[in-house]
Amino acid sequence: MDRSNKYHADAARGISARALLENKTLVDAFREIREHYVSALVSAPLRDVEGMQKIKMMIGTVDKLKETLEVYVSSGKVAEKELSWLERAKKKLRVV
Repeated sequence: MDRSNKYHADAARGISARALLENKTLVDAFREIREHYVSALVSAPLRDVEGMQKIKMMIGTVDKLKETLEVYVSSGKVAEKELSWLERAKKKLRVV
């Protein structure tokens, strides 16, 4: 895959990720699931170390998913700038 194709793919993925992060239903679901796990962690008996570790992993998974989408958005913005720069460079080369 050449650079231009990768930039186009990254830009498209960033747009999709941004749409997901702006989707109220998905945002609410992330929040509710995380709150559920935090509540379960708080109410878990102290002797249930294994159960608390599993709940912490689930919280981490929810957080990591959201973080990954945010990274896709950032990468997409960078890719859009790179595509813009490549397009300007191509135009300059045609003028010369």
